Amino acid sequence: MSIESTRCSRRIVVGVHGTHGSVQALRYAAYEARQRQATLTVVNAWIPAGGEGAERVTPCPELCSTMRERARLDIEEACRQAKVGDDLAVEKCVVRGSPGEVLTRVAQQEGDMLVLGAPRQRLVGSLRRTRIIKYCLLNCHFPVVVVAVPSD
Repeated sequence: MSIESTRCSRRIVVGVHGTHGSVQALRYAAYEARQRQATLTVVNAWIPAGGEGAERVTPCPELCSTMRERARLDIEEACRQAKVGDDLAVEKCVVRGSPGEVLTRVAQQEGDMLVLGAPRQRLVGSLRRTRIIKYCLLNCHFPVVVVAVPSD
C-alpha cells in the first residue's frame, strides 16, 4: 500500500455569510488549503425567515427558494472578494439549518479544520456574544480556527 493511498482526505471548511469577517476567514481558509493541499469547503447555512417553526406553520416555498439562492450568491461573492482561484479544489455548500449545527456536521471527517471569522471586539469582550463560534468550539471534534478581524 502506498503512502498516498493511506492519507486521509483533508478539507478546510469555512463558514461564510456575506460579511467582511467571513471574507477574511475565507482568505485564511484558502491559504491553509493551499499549504495543506486540501479541499476548500465553503459553507453557507441558512434558515427560513422567522425560523423553522414559522416555516412549519406557514410554509412559503418561494421565500425559501429566494433565501437559498441568496446564500449561494453570498458564497460566490465571498469567493470573488477573497480571490479564491482555480488553483484550489473548492466545494461550495448551501445547507439549510442553524449555522453552528451545520458547520460542525460538515466538518466531521478526519483531517478537517473549521475556520470561522469574528469581529475582534467580540472575541476580546466575551464569547457569550459569539453564539455560533462557541457552539462550534464545544461541538466540533477537529481543529477550529477563529480569525479575528477588525470590525466593519
